[in-house]
Amino acid sequence: MATKSSLITTINGFITSVVNITKHRNSMLQLVNEFFTTTIFDTQASTNVFTRGTLQTAFTYAFKVKKRGNIVFIQGSITNSTSATVILNEICEITNTEFLAAGSQTILAKNASTIGLISFLSNPNYMLGNGMAVLAGGIVTINGYYFTND
Repeated sequence: MATKSSLITTINGFITSVVNITKHRNSMLQLVNEFFTTTIFDTQASTNVFTRGTLQTAFTYAFKVKKRGNIVFIQGSITNSTSATVILNEICEITNTEFLAAGSQTILAKNASTIGLISFLSNPNYMLGNGMAVLAGGIVTINGYYFTND
């Protein structure tokens, strides 16, 4: 996974004044790897993209995250693991810089029978629950995408 500029730099690094088949193959493999990225499984115990915020410790999360170009696809759930209603504000910090949102963006989230919004911010680098109330043992499911900077 890369940004547009880092991918161009990598390809240019393979192409010098003498272009041979190996350098051409390696530069093309960089493109193939960018289009067919590996899905990342992220939980609060395995922080590959996100780190749970210090303000929100009453829930657990499990996400599948995949980046293609400048689009991040995210699918998963946030579970209230307490016996009280929890208000989701700061859910996670986006700690992997390749997954930082380009500005502020929102996706829909389903919480029991209601629909809410999950926001992805670039400054600060957070995934926010926008004050969504989650009942004891309740689950919020998300399935959407947001954009990163090129």
